[in-house]
Amino acid sequence: MPAPPPDSRSRILAAASAVFAVHGFDDTSVDDIARRAGLNKAMIYYHFDGKRGLYLEILQDMMRALGTRTGAIADAGLAPHDKLAAFVDGFSLEADARPDLPFLMVREMADGARRLDGDTLRLMAAILGNLARILDEGVRAGVFRKAEPFAVYLSLIAPVVMFRVTAPAREALTRERLAPVAALDRDAFVAHVKHGVLASLNAGARSPLPVAAPAASTRARRTTRTGARS
Repeated sequence: MPAPPPDSRSRILAAASAVFAVHGFDDTSVDDIARRAGLNKAMIYYHFDGKRGLYLEILQDMMRALGTRTGAIADAGLAPHDKLAAFVDGFSLEADARPDLPFLMVREMADGARRLDGDTLRLMAAILGNLARILDEGVRAGVFRKAEPFAVYLSLIAPVVMFRVTAPAREALTRERLAPVAALDRDAFVAHVKHGVLASLNAGARSPLPVAAPAASTRARRTTRTGARS
């Protein structure tokens, strides 16, 4: 096989990310990706272990970038509330740099996360771990109440993701003159998310966020759900 073009790997990654974001994994073919990249599909097999290997590489590359960015924030010499705000900003900036990220995340979660392997899950866990470190620092400093890190993660990240994936709906609402929301400012929205989560974590607030349930309670709930299904 002749040597691949020097930019073929990056072209494949960009093309695959865009196609997966629109059509999902199952409805995307290697031919679709090759056509979008303007390359022979043999180049995909040259660089990647088939379609699933390419898909996982895209997800892992995104998770590595988020892990590096949020890890640097957790390690920074900032106050806990500034770190938490920077965590949201960092995720938003990464979504700006990788516009397919929110759509890929939503599609994979809606599909049961069934293609995520151990390596990908560990990269995701590292991001959650960085957030947990920030929250723990805030609790120790007496400025945050104790809260379940994954609950806070969803409160921070889900709105940022949904803001981007709902852009077509906001445009349609505005176009049909039902609600003038197409021009909703991204920075103002991110500031709104940060304000809400920081207020809910305030150690002086009245209503705490849910904390991790004891193991016995968790097992009881699992037993109840299992019984309900049977």
